[in-house]
Amino acid sequence: MSQKHTAVELQAPSGTQVRAISHENDFPLPAVDELEKLHGFRPDLVDKVIEMTVQEAEHRRSRSSKIDGYVHRQAMVSTVGSIAVALLAFGGAIYLGYTGHEWPSIAIVGSTLGVVVYAIKKSKEP
Repeated sequence: MSQKHTAVELQAPSGTQVRAISHENDFPLPAVDELEKLHGFRPDLVDKVIEMTVQEAEHRRSRSSKIDGYVHRQAMVSTVGSIAVALLAFGGAIYLGYTGHEWPSIAIVGSTLGVVVYAIKKSKEP
């Protein structure tokens, strides 16, 4: 949860001062003193604020869960795709080796192994 405080102060040549302070937060509930002020103004609005906060929390959880699902599916699809590409490259290299094209076969295997090792090494980094 983040908080942001902004303050601006101006002073006129006549000596009068104006100060504006802004507080923004990303907390699920408003501050207690704000709820107390709202209760003093209209007590029924406090229940409405709490109800809206519950709805927002449910929406945030469902959105977060949905995003986590998309990220997981993307990771699985990319993993399966990279394995398929590597197997296809190795299969092509084996075929080229059997048909008498040793150097292209070595180049394909070497470059594929290099990419696989680089990807594994990169995935281990934080």
